[in-house]
Amino acid sequence: PRPQPQPQPQQSIDDQYAHERAFHNYISYWQPPQSGSILLHPRTNDENAVANAASSSASDAEYFAEVRDQIAVRVATPWDDIDIANLRLSVFSEMAPELRAKFCQKSCEVLDHRRNKGATCLVAAIDSNMRDSIVARNVFQDGADYSDLAKARESTSSQWFMGSVEVSVHEFYGTELGKRRPAGTVLYITEVAVLPEARRTGAATRLMSGVDELATLKGIESLYLHVDVNNEAAITLYEKAGYRIIGKDDSHPMFEEFTMRLNLHDGATKGRNHYLLEKHLTDSPSWIDVGEAADAKFVSEMNATIQAREARGSMGFEVGTSIQHLT
Repeated sequence: PRPQPQPQPQQSIDDQYAHERAFHNYISYWQPPQSGSILLHPRTNDENAVANAASSSASDAEYFAEVRDQIAVRVATPWDDIDIANLRLSVFSEMAPELRAKFCQKSCEVLDHRRNKGATCLVAAIDSNMRDSIVARNVFQDGADYSDLAKARESTSSQWFMGSVEVSVHEFYGTELGKRRPAGTVLYITEVAVLPEARRTGAATRLMSGVDELATLKGIESLYLHVDVNNEAAITLYEKAGYRIIGKDDSHPMFEEFTMRLNLHDGATKGRNHYLLEKHLTDSPSWIDVGEAADAKFVSEMNATIQAREARGSMGFEVGTSIQHLT
């Protein structure tokens, strides 16, 4: 006969419920905005500006300045999920087209799952009539033409989807950084992505400005994000947007613990390393004083953890499996 599963002890069940209540209470301080809400309107009302610039002798800088002024940023709706999933798979995953299509549905399920935890995506879009002139003007960094690549993504709506970014708060739950900042005052940024044929247009800059606008509306005091140390273009984008790299040697260990809890510590993801960046939207961000004794205990434990990881090699320390409920 098949062995019957043993019932869980009541204490274990109670602990699980207590954890779930605490988690949902934490994320409840962040109230996502209504889907479809426009955060940044186009800066100009001249719909012919881009076409005129494209047909003139305007420099690339002048042309894309006109494009940037026409880009709107709004809160994504569930109908954007397929566009967002396809964008992420094409930018962040080295998959063949047939595999990309196979995993698109799974990516949409992940988006929905994270949305249930309060995660919110922002979308950058522009009038579809401007798309052809943008694609015709734009080129890959190596000089190759985008035109053929972009044909598969021609928009059938009035707005051309150019890129997206995701913001959330649940990553902070249970971390030392999350414990030391009042709930609802910090926001995590991830999955900043722009279509290859829409790059150089200022779409990424507009997305980051949209994040600032949303954070200000919701009373967020500080923004955090991770970036690959070799992604110089992204690092430049974030620094221009006001972010600073948190150094590992001169910062509190709670920042390293936060990175480890997200499984982004050195060598954890295919040998890649990441910087943690922060941006404060207020001159005096709020902090919770945990007391000298608690702080000293945490610092001592973290230093021991880091030393043990370094002794085993960065690939030998996998903390991500213990926090799968947060991803």
